[in-house]
Amino acid sequence: MSAAPVSPACKFIRRFRHDEPLWSGRFSTDGTRIVVQDTSFTKTGDDYCNREYIWDIQTGDMLYGGSIAPRGCAVKCDYYVPEAADDDLVQRVFKVGSSHPVLEFEGRIWFDASPHLAVLHKEPYKLANGSILYKSRQLYNFESGNIICDLDFLSQIQLIKELSYDGAYLLCSTEKSNEMSVWDIMARKRIAHLAPSDKRAIKGHLDSIRRAMFLPGRRDRVMTITNPRVYSDGLDPMAAIIWDVPTAQPIAQVLCGGDRTLAPSPHCNACDIGSFAFASNGTWIAALRADGYTGPTETKMRVFHTHTGDEVAQFEIGQMPHHIAGAPNAPYVAATTFQSPVVRIFEIGSNQEIAHCSAPAFMSDTPTTDVAFAPSSPDGQYILTTHEDGDAVLWRMPHWV
Repeated sequence: MSAAPVSPACKFIRRFRHDEPLWSGRFSTDGTRIVVQDTSFTKTGDDYCNREYIWDIQTGDMLYGGSIAPRGCAVKCDYYVPEAADDDLVQRVFKVGSSHPVLEFEGRIWFDASPHLAVLHKEPYKLANGSILYKSRQLYNFESGNIICDLDFLSQIQLIKELSYDGAYLLCSTEKSNEMSVWDIMARKRIAHLAPSDKRAIKGHLDSIRRAMFLPGRRDRVMTITNPRVYSDGLDPMAAIIWDVPTAQPIAQVLCGGDRTLAPSPHCNACDIGSFAFASNGTWIAALRADGYTGPTETKMRVFHTHTGDEVAQFEIGQMPHHIAGAPNAPYVAATTFQSPVVRIFEIGSNQEIAHCSAPAFMSDTPTTDVAFAPSSPDGQYILTTHEDGDAVLWRMPHWV
């Protein structure tokens, strides 16, 4: 067991009640809403399904609750896409609070980093192996209700991994599983090919890339992550690489020491990515040390500078870390620990624990499953925690109480 935290306590602001265990939570981009996720059994009891719930922070009202398609909720939480049956290819997009779809078409849709932008995958057709491709893809703006452009400059086998925060660039797969490409949408051309090379100090990925993303608030930096893979001399040490888009060169690799890799996330909604978090607009990345696929192997959270890959801080959590989060615009990182209700908050730079959250007396002392910082406040003053008993809790940092 870890020692009791000695830092100031965060102030309890509001409690959001739900009747199922909650596994993750996040804020909308404008900080006015929260989205939480639970995992429930299906009616037959033989499988899990993810359900998301949107609450208004000021009023405490639930604005939506139900199954949402993968990547089917706008970051601003104004629009959502209910999950359809496997054989139903019709997508219906709803505005929160309305029972009538604002858009309906055959295909698939996903929202990304930009609050009102989405990629529409249209005209589906099946391959012999059962997978589905789409004859056309379009960038759509829900705020104006207009198609911005067709994405027909991409080949059909290129999978779109992410849209930059400003909707200008696309990060896509290539024919080779350990490479990525970046496309300028309006110029309709590829501007970067992110590929390994033996001629560089940071060679690139030896194995397939399992996750790729733009750094928060930037379109000139990309991070790619591979699956851990066992070789005769140990695990693939290149777990995460930061790429400079203008030069298409790797500028840093993030390691957790020796042959360790980034830990698999414990969350059902993010099982394919490492347990890591960005802070201060992607300047730092916090990561958990792991051994292959077995999860975190020590009680420390490590922080790296994304420009150099250098380790700049270590924070002793005191128990096995369970989930970590970073403040988008402030040098704060937070960590939950397995089977504990306490969340610890640390400041990068001072290397100190500056605050903590622990359940108020009227709440059950159940483990915290997730933690998130509000994105709309540059000081990172609001924090959201989710819990196994179905509670989602809004907190305020102690220096703002």
